[in-house]
Amino acid sequence: MKKYKTGLVLGRFQTFHKGHEYIINKALEVCSKVLVFIGSSDKYGTQENPFSYELRKKLIKKIYENEIKKNQLVIFPLADLGAGNVTEWGDYLFNEAEKLIGKVDCIVYGKESKCQSWFSEEIRTSVNFISVSRDDIKINASTLRKYMKENNEYLKKIFKTNKKNKILVYLRNSEDIMDILVLMDALQHFFEYEETTIIKNLKNKTIREMNWEVANETKTLNTGNYQIKMIKYIGEKIGLNSLSPVLEEAAFLRLNNPEDSLQSLADMINISKSGIRNRFRRIEEIYNSLLEEERNS
Repeated sequence: MKKYKTGLVLGRFQTFHKGHEYIINKALEVCSKVLVFIGSSDKYGTQENPFSYELRKKLIKKIYENEIKKNQLVIFPLADLGAGNVTEWGDYLFNEAEKLIGKVDCIVYGKESKCQSWFSEEIRTSVNFISVSRDDIKINASTLRKYMKENNEYLKKIFKTNKKNKILVYLRNSEDIMDILVLMDALQHFFEYEETTIIKNLKNKTIREMNWEVANETKTLNTGNYQIKMIKYIGEKIGLNSLSPVLEEAAFLRLNNPEDSLQSLADMINISKSGIRNRFRRIEEIYNSLLEEERNS
């Protein structure tokens, strides 16, 4: 039996990192059910709030799939209240939480946050506030955003687009994505992403090689069929015995080996690939000459 029935964790999660995960894990340790509010859910596409609510929610859901399935953790958006004093914000936050999960027993927050100052005296005396130290985790979202803002190299790698009336901020290069994961201290996801990238690259390489082989085989078959067509036409018109010995040899070699590549044919008679190609070029000249005579006759 856990100490508290319900708990609340609030954050903008711009972007979600190990420090946030640490706080949510602490909340799950002491609460039977945890509500995670994603603040500024209506803000995205800016330097301060680069990522949409949907993306932030997706990142958290990826980590807490089991807890969500067991209804131990729920995630909801919390839009900004707008102008007003701090306690109005606290009352708004608290009331929205109670609409979703009923009475809030505790609020879990990072030690550096001024969370308690948001609430009225009445709320502060009725709710347990659990401050979590993140001293062992040397990362926070502000540091990440500041790093990306000040580092021109990263700014060049971050792209922004509009899709379905929503602003998307993204990275194109897989190495850049892995760099961000390391910066976020999300090493487990770094290794998962790296493994996925390696498998994807291997699949793509295999597909390219298969496509190359198929293309080569198709080209070989097309070449062979065309050469056989020329040879048969010459045989019907003037007879293959009218060809020079080397061309006659090449012609019969192709007729007997319709699917072989030029290199295979060359190896059979111990000449170079360019040598056999030259012989078929001369056969093609004779073929074209016969076609021209037939058209003019």
